[in-house]
Amino acid sequence: MAKKNITLVQLNNPRDIAKKGLRAGNNIWDALGMQRIGAVLKENDYNVNIIQQYREPDQEIFERLVKTAPDVVGLSTWTCTWPLNLELVKKIRDYNQKILIVSGGYHTSSNPGSILEGDIDYGIKGEGELSFLRLLDNLNKNKDVSSLDSLILRKGNSVKVNPGKRLKNLDELPDPLRNPDMLKITKVKVLMDPPISKQKGVVMIDYSRGCVFACKYCDSNLVWGKNVSYRSPKRVVDELKGLKKEHGTNTGYFPDLTFNLNRRKTLELCDLLAEADLGIKFYVTTRLAAPNGKPLVDQELLNRMKLAGIQKLGWGIESFSDRTKKDFKKDIPLEYIKGVFDMVHSLGLFNRCFLMLGHKDESKETIDQTIEKLKYLKPDELRLSFLTPFPGTPLWEETEKSDLLTRDLRKFTTNEPIIRSGLNCQELIKARERINMEYYNSQEYHMMVQKKLKSYPELRPAYEEFLNFLKEYEVLK
Repeated sequence: MAKKNITLVQLNNPRDIAKKGLRAGNNIWDALGMQRIGAVLKENDYNVNIIQQYREPDQEIFERLVKTAPDVVGLSTWTCTWPLNLELVKKIRDYNQKILIVSGGYHTSSNPGSILEGDIDYGIKGEGELSFLRLLDNLNKNKDVSSLDSLILRKGNSVKVNPGKRLKNLDELPDPLRNPDMLKITKVKVLMDPPISKQKGVVMIDYSRGCVFACKYCDSNLVWGKNVSYRSPKRVVDELKGLKKEHGTNTGYFPDLTFNLNRRKTLELCDLLAEADLGIKFYVTTRLAAPNGKPLVDQELLNRMKLAGIQKLGWGIESFSDRTKKDFKKDIPLEYIKGVFDMVHSLGLFNRCFLMLGHKDESKETIDQTIEKLKYLKPDELRLSFLTPFPGTPLWEETEKSDLLTRDLRKFTTNEPIIRSGLNCQELIKARERINMEYYNSQEYHMMVQKKLKSYPELRPAYEEFLNFLKEYEVLK
């Protein structure tokens, strides 16, 4: 098989916003994982095309794929897009049986047997850059691939999953193969400085891979394992310099699962970003404390994060219910959370609060408690989702037999109830609507915004766009 055309496809993740439910703001990201794989393949003389679905109809995506005349199609999978991937696989097979189809990503890694559900040749578990390259190179040389690391092979009615090794040096990977057309529409929504209307060349850029915490509802460990690997700070900053020069990038998102996991490494990157003074603002996802209660945030860390350009911090609080917090291993004292939020506010940065509804002990009382605690903490932005048992996670094992409300994977978006809880589906949906309505319309929220604008008037455009968004989605009266 000659080195010809490789087409990588990432189908759209259908996470719609309910008008009044307002789960999130439909951030628009570039396909970082596919771009990393594409860069490695291109560096090794393969012709690479990347197709990232945004709002295009499925048929248009298939037609674009056909125009690339692929010898190999690589699929990036999420649980909620898996049925769409299977439909695309069928279209590819009907079009040309000779095209090699390889599946990777979160759903394939966490549920390797899923490749049997469609006419898929191979799967890849975990990091795909070198695994995919080795597979293609060996097939080109007509070599046996059955023992390749991280490969998922069909064995009759079952699969064989070869163990894999994590990449030791992420700096060896080339910079992602960015798509200039996608960078014209990528955005960090909904509250961000610069505001959506002023953002340019928004990119996802990674510093680390993996997470040590293994939360029961998260499938990241099934992809990365429990080890965390890092790029060098210099490599990250050099890439950002190039993005600034080529695309005018002024906004970025670090998808690292816990940006502040390693204090020393976090400070190394922040200090180098501050020194570079690129004029880029960042959104990061952070953690308040380790499962053993060890704090992961302090004033010095936040000060240096601000100097680095970090503007928005996402905190996975998940719940205020005592039983739920213990189940999630996030039993963090409320006063500590309040202290961190207040420090973030004092620096003119944004707190985004992640909460999950639908635990088995959810009740009207826990919803009341959530609203009360939010008014006390006063985050800038909420992200309310429904607890979702992704295949392969401990939560899936707990709920698969008796508590699943549906097995339709299209619904596994975190945007609708999937498992039984103390409240039924309609009650949970109404609860999410109520939390948003009561919090964003509260005196506490608006006083927080006014106080922050008094100290940081330059944030007014960001808040104005955000409040207009809330009005558009019938959340703000």
